[in-house]
Amino acid sequence: MSRLRTACFFMLLAAFAARSVRAQEGAAPPEAIPPEPWSGAEASRALDIAGAGYYELVAWVRELGLPETGGVDQLRSRLYSHYGIQAPASPEQGDSIRIEAADRTEYFKLEAPGEEYVRLSGGVVLTYTEGESGTTHRIRADEILYNRTTNLLSARGSVEYEKSGPGGTETFYGDSIAVDLDSWEGRFLSGRSVRSTGEDAQEGDLVFAADEIRKLKGGALSLRDGLITSSRAEDPYWSVRASRIWLLSENEWAVANAVLSVGHVPVLYLPFFYYPGQEIVFHPAIGYRAREGRFLQTTTYLVGEKTESPKEDLNLFKTTRTGPGYEKELRGVFLRETNRRRTELPRDNLKLLADIYSNLGAFLGMDGSFQSLGSFRDLKVSAGLGFSRSLFSSGGYYTPFDPAGDFRSVWNTSSLWGLPVPFRYSLSLDTKLSLGPLTASVALPLISDPFFDQDFRNRSEDMNWLKLMSQDSSGTAPGETSSYTQRLTLSGSIPLPGLAPWVSAVTLDRMATSLYWKPILRTAPAAPSPEYTLFSVDPLRKFFAPELFTIADLALTLRGELLSFSRSSSRPEAALPGATGSGSGAGTGPKTGDGASGATELPEPDPPWAEESPAPVGSEGTAGSGGLAGGALRGSAEPEDWSFRPPPASPDPVTLREPGLSGGLSYSISPSAQFERRYPTAFWREPEDVENRGLYDLSSYRLAATLDARAAWASDLVSSNLTLAWNSQAQIRSAVDPDPARVSVAQREAWEVQDARYRYERVTGTLRLSAFPLRDVWILAPTSLSYNLTGYLYNTVYREGSAPGTPVYDVFGPDWSTDSIKTHSLAATLGIRPYGYEQSLTLTTSLPPRLESYGLDLKLALPYAAFQGTTKYYRPALNAAFLWDILTLRATLGPDTGPTLTNQFVWNIEKGQPSSNTAALVWGGFRAALTARRSQAYELFLGSGWQPVGAEELRLSEATASYKAEAGLGLSRDGSVRFKGSLDAQFSQSLLKATESVLALTYGLTLSVPGILDVEVAGTSQNSSVWRYAPEWFGMSALGFEPVNPFKDLWDSISIWDPAALRRALFKLKGLSVKATHYMEDWDLVFEYKGGPELITTSTPYVYEFVSSFSLFLTWKAVSQITTTVVKDKEGFRTK
Repeated sequence: MSRLRTACFFMLLAAFAARSVRAQEGAAPPEAIPPEPWSGAEASRALDIAGAGYYELVAWVRELGLPETGGVDQLRSRLYSHYGIQAPASPEQGDSIRIEAADRTEYFKLEAPGEEYVRLSGGVVLTYTEGESGTTHRIRADEILYNRTTNLLSARGSVEYEKSGPGGTETFYGDSIAVDLDSWEGRFLSGRSVRSTGEDAQEGDLVFAADEIRKLKGGALSLRDGLITSSRAEDPYWSVRASRIWLLSENEWAVANAVLSVGHVPVLYLPFFYYPGQEIVFHPAIGYRAREGRFLQTTTYLVGEKTESPKEDLNLFKTTRTGPGYEKELRGVFLRETNRRRTELPRDNLKLLADIYSNLGAFLGMDGSFQSLGSFRDLKVSAGLGFSRSLFSSGGYYTPFDPAGDFRSVWNTSSLWGLPVPFRYSLSLDTKLSLGPLTASVALPLISDPFFDQDFRNRSEDMNWLKLMSQDSSGTAPGETSSYTQRLTLSGSIPLPGLAPWVSAVTLDRMATSLYWKPILRTAPAAPSPEYTLFSVDPLRKFFAPELFTIADLALTLRGELLSFSRSSSRPEAALPGATGSGSGAGTGPKTGDGASGATELPEPDPPWAEESPAPVGSEGTAGSGGLAGGALRGSAEPEDWSFRPPPASPDPVTLREPGLSGGLSYSISPSAQFERRYPTAFWREPEDVENRGLYDLSSYRLAATLDARAAWASDLVSSNLTLAWNSQAQIRSAVDPDPARVSVAQREAWEVQDARYRYERVTGTLRLSAFPLRDVWILAPTSLSYNLTGYLYNTVYREGSAPGTPVYDVFGPDWSTDSIKTHSLAATLGIRPYGYEQSLTLTTSLPPRLESYGLDLKLALPYAAFQGTTKYYRPALNAAFLWDILTLRATLGPDTGPTLTNQFVWNIEKGQPSSNTAALVWGGFRAALTARRSQAYELFLGSGWQPVGAEELRLSEATASYKAEAGLGLSRDGSVRFKGSLDAQFSQSLLKATESVLALTYGLTLSVPGILDVEVAGTSQNSSVWRYAPEWFGMSALGFEPVNPFKDLWDSISIWDPAALRRALFKLKGLSVKATHYMEDWDLVFEYKGGPELITTSTPYVYEFVSSFSLFLTWKAVSQITTTVVKDKEGFRTK
């Protein structure tokens, strides 16, 4: 590839050199220049035609007297034919070199060394493009000299070299440059380089300057006496100066004798530092924690690779944005990205974990996750061994050495299946296995102690250098394991095609066995003592023991169809509306296979270019004309009729129904059973106490069976459904521990009562009848009748007070009483839908033996209006007189988009008086409501407050309003500088008690000047005395209350600098925050203020004080993790 690039580069340079040399005096003789394959006039003319634009081609063919019509391709083809030449072949996708500008080109040869040169001078611009990678190299200089023999290129005079590609842009500036085109090694003197990450913002670009910059083979840079910064100021805001700087690859760098300076102030010296930009194959994570000490965590992927982390680390020299889009390969100990794009992201992984801690010990483990592995699906496997020692707290520090352990390490041991082992462990297997139609699920965790994950699972696969230097590796650590469950489950659906439809489905909901483990605290030694000290830090002070063993958990569902029938007669062909017979013109339109489709057939559309023809004399208007004559619509002499006419009613579609009887008889059976053993964990104190001797065994079952008979006439015109449901359940405890110290007599009897109450058997019957007698009449289709009856045919009820061990059950058979009949109702709906607006009147009645009731529900719908009225006439108790429930009337007027006016009126029929009325208006973000309730009047008495006076009557009781709005305003011509405001106001005023009023305001203001400043102001204020603005409206002036100016009051409420104004204001500031962000070139400065009232309870009486806090955040853009925070609050000044 390098030779191909060299050849292309030389051939193009030689072509330009050949033309220039022939035109110069004293140049080499023509025979000294080797002939080029494209030097003929025909080839040159073909290239000129191929490179000419449209207007150039038109001028060319006009000069030759050729036709000027057609596009670019036709014009070029015409010129090729005229000259009798062929079009040049399309260039293949490969490397290309282009000389964009040069005032002079010269070719010469030095006889002594035998080297040939090409010199370009005068504002030279040369571009080289790599076809495979898409990388572009561009050189600008006063003069470029190319050595054809050695394939070296040198440039001098205002040299600028730019390399751009998918990874970003890299630019070099200097006095001179020398480049080896075979290896792309180069040397800049007094050079400067700029690297971009490909982002739009230039502040992310890095600038490199050095006395000498060498570009090494493979793309690495070496800077001698160099400086690195991203600041564009003449005096950089920050810089790294070093005697040697190496930029090895993407985001990989090293420095020697480096000084990091902020402004002119040196803040950090590094004799040598290396930052690996690429992943290390074992993904080390180094850090420090107070308890575990210094640690090294490694993760090596045997299958798959690490998921990209969204967090960034030390991005000081980060010049390329990496991502999961390219494949990686192992080079040494690094995983480097290749140019090969991924076809898919890896989904499976298997990784080896190895960690070491200076205090705690070591950890070795393996984690794997596979979406599919043979017959296994969602396979997750984990195994970890922890070699740990006890850690003692001493003076705020942790140490493995303590007098209780004779100042020796106390290594922790555990037991695995009864065998002592010198490590702690955590094992887990979670997967699913396909077994034909069934699926087996396996979850088998096994943990030595509850503290294992807390000690060893707080891991990371990312190296965070800043936290390492600051000795801060804080994070959210896993908590103590509270329990775990081992489970084996089998589920699925068993196909039985030979038994369908009698057995349509057999579903194994679950067949499972499980063992639930919980931690138990061992018996602690007496304190204080060395044994207690060792016990309190031993992770094995708690051990896992089984608490509940579910031996079998079975659930099955069986469904089928015992009977199914459907009878239908031949369907008559539906005629088109208005058809007079097969011979009439109406019946000669196109026919379809389904006669019903004729009811909705439309005429063929006319093309828009067709001429409009007058309608025949005497023809009727189309449906779209609203019944007007066609001639009137087309400008006939007849006068137009502009009187109001409602739109025509929707035509009654001819509905095809099966007039026969259809129905069926289906069933479902769902049995379930469970057998479990509970262990006496409350009496175990040591692992040796654990035994397979249960506290009791519990056996239970449930059975739910249904038989469903259904019948329908004419596609549910009339339908019925009869369901019989049998439900039964019971449980019993056996093998109860006979030890009275564990199970007392009272506890045994309580369990027997629980078992007795759990048992019942019940047969329930449900009958549903429904009919839509007018469904074939479209306008009356909503009319319906329905009947529902639900009752117990057989029921057993535990008799409370029965003696333990000898339960007594009351058995109830079919009985026409409220104990057996749970639902007995009849409903009739008269529905009509003129013009598509459905109106309905529904009468619902509850029939004996249920308490009688008669409900009425009227619904009316009109364009932009709706009405509903509901009430009920009912008997509140057996043999009691009938009563009327309240009558509720609700009306809505207006479109859905607003404004909408709603009124709800409630009338007490029994008392013959109104109860309440609420009127509301909604329009966009505004809502207002006025409520009147039946109430007494209230009068304010000094010393005793509001007291009711007078008789109850319908009075205006409350007025509410709310408003939400947001608005934005562009303050600059391009709209980049914007001002935005938001307001949420909630108002409530009692019209009975004037002092009960609230106005709450939540507001926000935002000013954005991109790249310079963002200001955000948010606050919440509340006024609990709104009536003070107009006390005369509520009759409060007589009590000496003067009106308050609302605007002055609002200003006082935000005068945080004037405590007297804050106390005087009716608006009380509940919270105020101001945040201002100033974006500087290399720094972001954030000022934040928060304030609000706080109840001070340290003294009596309690008082509110307005507490404020100020914060300053200064963040360095070059390393965003480096930030300084200054906080001033009631506790004083502090920095972070």
